[in-house]
Amino acid sequence: MSLNVGIHQSKFVYASNPEIRFAYSDKVIFVKLRTSSKTGRFVMDGDKEKLDSQGNRIPERKYSYFDARFVGNAFEAAKGFNKPTAIDIIDGWIDSETFKGVTSYYVVVSDFSLSELIAGDEVDVESPSDLPSSDGDDTE
Repeated sequence: MSLNVGIHQSKFVYASNPEIRFAYSDKVIFVKLRTSSKTGRFVMDGDKEKLDSQGNRIPERKYSYFDARFVGNAFEAAKGFNKPTAIDIIDGWIDSETFKGVTSYYVVVSDFSLSELIAGDEVDVESPSDLPSSDGDDTE
């Protein structure tokens, strides 16, 4: 699991699938978050390394998924996550709720900014429908 909130903000967190659940609150947007980290290996195609269009080796990544709730200053801006959007979490915290004896953890985001991707950073975005409905660390 790799997500930092607060002083050591996470950068390049992908946010997608915004949803207002009116039965819960009209001042909270539920969003799926995805982070990734390089594993130190390269993507393999059979027994040889897979190459990008420039002939460079493609680094293998491990993905983590989180449920999030965008509130306060983040509420209005989160409505625009029509496609996966890279963000930097400026202010947020981890919270939990227990339902029928099962505790689920989620991220509460109260402020964020759009990330400025630089060459070589992750840009291979999965489609929003590929994001699982999870409550924590799901790695591929």
